[in-house]
Amino acid sequence: MTDVSGLSRAEIAAYSFHDPSKAPVPPAAGEPGPSPDVLALIGYTGPIMTDPTLAGRLATVDLPVRVLWGESDRIVGPGYGRAYAAAIPASTFTLLPRAGHLPQAEAPEETLAALLGEH
Repeated sequence: MTDVSGLSRAEIAAYSFHDPSKAPVPPAAGEPGPSPDVLALIGYTGPIMTDPTLAGRLATVDLPVRVLWGESDRIVGPGYGRAYAAAIPASTFTLLPRAGHLPQAEAPEETLAALLGEH
């Protein structure tokens, strides 16, 4: 995993997106900070946004799971996605081309197609 704590917004966008021009524009000075979804994620995982116990718990998942990962993700590389999928008994792994760390934001149509099994 890439430690993003010392990176600029532009560097984070370059690591997160296949096409950094698709990164959302950060709030202007004086506007609210992170979006509600990011705040919820921080609340769940903490400011470092990782859960070291996750990999060990994945084997207990007993329903079909489709793991999607952006091919250009330089925050958490595709190897993590493959490992997570391998740890889940009834999972499939799909690598999405031309997408980075946030494929749902960068490639929503391809992400939806992969979720529906059309990829």
